[in-house]
Order: sequence, then C-alpha cells, then structure tokens
Amino acid sequence: MPTPYEIIEQHCAKHKINSCTRDLAFSVYCQQHETLAKDPTLTPAAINTILLSDASVNAHVRAAADTISAHVEGELKSLKKELATKSFGWSILSGIVGNILYSLLLILIFILAKDQIGTWLSSISKTTP
Repeated sequence: MPTPYEIIEQHCAKHKINSCTRDLAFSVYCQQHETLAKDPTLTPAAINTILLSDASVNAHVRAAADTISAHVEGELKSLKKELATKSFGWSILSGIVGNILYSLLLILIFILAKDQIGTWLSSISKTTP
C-alpha cells in the first residue's frame, strides 16, 4: 500500500501540480492527521481512510495552493510599496550625488598628482616620434 506522501504525490503528478504545493499539501495532511490522532475513537486506518480519500487529498492540495497564493500576493504587495515613486526619486538622487562625488574625487586626484601626471605625459611625448 502506498504511503500518504506517495498518494499525495501521485495526485499532484496526475493534475500537474508543482512540488512546492505538493509538499505543503502533505504538511496539511500531517497536521490534520495529528489532530485526528488525538481522538481515541478513531483508529489509524480510519484516519487514513478519511484523510486520503480523493476529496480530502484534493482539499489538502487546494488549501496548500491557497496558502501559497496568499503568501505570494502579500510579498508582492510589500514589494510594490517599496518600489513606489518615492524610492525611484531616491535612486535618481543617489545616482546624481554619487556621480558628483566621483567627479570631485577625480578632480582632487588630478590636482594633487599633476606633477606626476605631467612627467608621465612628457616622457610619453619624448618617446613617441
């Protein structure tokens, strides 16, 4: 007899459901199994019969898909908040400030090293015909 994981895996393979949803559906099954196992009137065989019927497995997969969908939507909402026009403005401003600082640094380096640069250029011009 196949294990509960194999039954859920076969259902997901048959309906072309991804592995993340499959694993979460098995987790839903495990949680329900632990809850039902606390009831002394139910035998392990009865619990498996209840939880591994086609309707129950389908419900486990649907609950897993809904959970993943809700989580993804929540993450997308938080990303959209962060990527608003305010953050776009800050990125433009930081780029401009960075370019100005880089230009000032280059100017400072050229001012401090003009003698060294002058000797390099004069030696290059002397060796070039």
